[in-house]
Amino acid sequence: MREISQHEVQMVSGAGLTEIIGGLTTAMDNVSTALQTTVESISAATDSWTIRGLTHKALSLSRAYAKLSFLSSILTSLNSTTDTTTTA
Repeated sequence: MREISQHEVQMVSGAGLTEIIGGLTTAMDNVSTALQTTVESISAATDSWTIRGLTHKALSLSRAYAKLSFLSSILTSLNSTTDTTTTA
């Protein structure tokens, strides 16, 4: 019977989640910036069709941010769970 290496344990225990969570955080920052820019554009717009289009964009960005935040929250809790089980 062969011994399991530390690398194999890390692969199974959720190694790499930190990088994924970091990527999600970056994506959330980008979406937040785009949402802020879109809201500013809505404030400056005068044409009703432009306002309508920008409003739809803002709603979509808001939904995207909520989904990214939800996913980040799940992965963060998984990461903290694997951290406590690997250190025990």
